[in-house]
Amino acid sequence: MTFSQRLQRETEADRNAFLGIELFRDLMQKAPFDLNTYIQFLVCAYQHVRWTTPLYGLVLSRMIDAPLAQRKAICLYIQEELGHEHWIENDLNSLGVDLANCEVPEAATIFVDYLKDIAANSKALTLLGMSFVLENHSVSFGPLTVALLKEQHQLPNKALTYLQSHGELDVHHIKEQNAVLDSITDPETQDAIIQCAKKTFQLYGDIFRSLQAQRMECKP
Repeated sequence: MTFSQRLQRETEADRNAFLGIELFRDLMQKAPFDLNTYIQFLVCAYQHVRWTTPLYGLVLSRMIDAPLAQRKAICLYIQEELGHEHWIENDLNSLGVDLANCEVPEAATIFVDYLKDIAANSKALTLLGMSFVLENHSVSFGPLTVALLKEQHQLPNKALTYLQSHGELDVHHIKEQNAVLDSITDPETQDAIIQCAKKTFQLYGDIFRSLQAQRMECKP
């Protein structure tokens, strides 16, 4: 069994709990999708997306003795993820929303703080556990969410840049990510990545639970 297969197997219960969140059940049933929920999602996504490249830059700085192929893979990932937060800003602008006027839920802040701690203090490649969760989620739900928003709210493509572009890119990222995961042989690093994925399912899931429970003040 490869490590990427082990990661899938040992996080299956966490993934199922994540998919049990009401918002995802509604999406899969193509229930009415509130436009304000989409706006809230973008505001939350902005908080962690803008930290992706700085945190992986920190990870790379701690990989001095790592195999060259792993370092190259992280460099490529940083390059491909650079600037994605601007897609979100553009989507919000297209919806008439000023990001500066949006209140950020505590769940999003807690998630980002966790990622900062992992990047700085855990095994160098532990952050791959976060990417494993977010990229598989993006591929699974990005296209479905875009289709519903177009059908139910007639949103133009310029208001869906992040979901459309990121979902397409993450199909490619998952293949690259699995190659890196399967090159990791250190048991402690493997265990740390699994624990990070489990915690990400919990904390990222808390963001979506907060979208169900709260309405942020997003003023155009």
